[in-house]
Amino acid sequence: MRLNRPIMISILRLAGGLACAAGAGLLVIAFWAEELRALLILSAAAAGAVGLTFLGFATNLVILNDIRSHLQSRDDK
Repeated sequence: MRLNRPIMISILRLAGGLACAAGAGLLVIAFWAEELRALLILSAAAAGAVGLTFLGFATNLVILNDIRSHLQSRDDK
């Protein structure tokens, strides 16, 4: 059975993954940029936090959507 999920979930997953990837990239760059190391590490931490927040929110939406679908199918019987 294929569940129909809102497109917003896919968008949040993509945004979360991209933000985490950007954070990882900033951490890698921080190893070579001596003069900007603190700023880059702070930016990487912020990007990682935003990415994980988006991924967590998308996971919550998946759970809520599955619960809603289950309740609707139960009401239809």
